[in-house]
Amino acid sequence: MAGYYQIFANGGLYAEPTAVISVISADKAVEYVRHTEAKRVISEATADLMNKLLQGVVAEGGTGTPAYCGEIDVAGKTGTGDGYADNWFVGVTPGYSVAMWHGEHSKNQADEMFSTVVRALYRQQPNANKQFVTHHNLHQGIYCIHSGKAFSAQCTLIDVGYYVSNDALQICDVCANKTVGGQ
Repeated sequence: MAGYYQIFANGGLYAEPTAVISVISADKAVEYVRHTEAKRVISEATADLMNKLLQGVVAEGGTGTPAYCGEIDVAGKTGTGDGYADNWFVGVTPGYSVAMWHGEHSKNQADEMFSTVVRALYRQQPNANKQFVTHHNLHQGIYCIHSGKAFSAQCTLIDVGYYVSNDALQICDVCANKTVGGQ
């Protein structure tokens, strides 16, 4: 799971996961450095969109608020098995992708465990990047729930979503054609 979620933090690039990044000897000589070739599997805009959506999971009111790490951007997803026997949190930051499992018949604490691990990792690397890079073509806009198009003055049900700027947003023409009192 951590391997797949890192695609979102890596701007759409997939790099094969590994536990060992480098090996440094006692005399501080670098003995090994992992070299991984990443390949594009989704667009940068799609990766950024997923980050934005998954950041809602750790925001106030989300299912994974205990994974919140203050000034460190976190995007992730909670999950539970039947009877809370298997509890998960898979999350990414700009520098790490972590999958946590908490196998206890109780409240899901995997998100709290994630936060503890991520905070410890960033304490060891205080200058590591803490914010996701926003794709320059991804924008937020208000749209009509009925049509999925940009809202017009006649739209009664609207929401906020994301779009890629080179995708032309048409103004809703559905709500203008509705009869008075019609849905």
